[in-house]
Amino acid sequence: HVVIRIYNALGQEMSTLVDEVQEQVYRYATWDGSAFANGVYFYRFQATSTVNPSMALQKIGTMILLK
Repeated sequence: HVVIRIYNALGQEMSTLVDEVQEQVYRYATWDGSAFANGVYFYRFQATSTVNPSMALQKIGTMILLK
């Protein structure tokens, strides 16, 4: 199960890009930030095995939106 969410600098969730079970293949997600203000945003990527839920991966990163 893969979840990718975007948060603002206050920690409020702004968008959910992916929230579904996916196969183990290369994928990408795009975020249309045109409705959002310039600034710093965070993304949170979580992947949890549906076969063995104790196998999980999480990554949090930052990005800057400039228009």
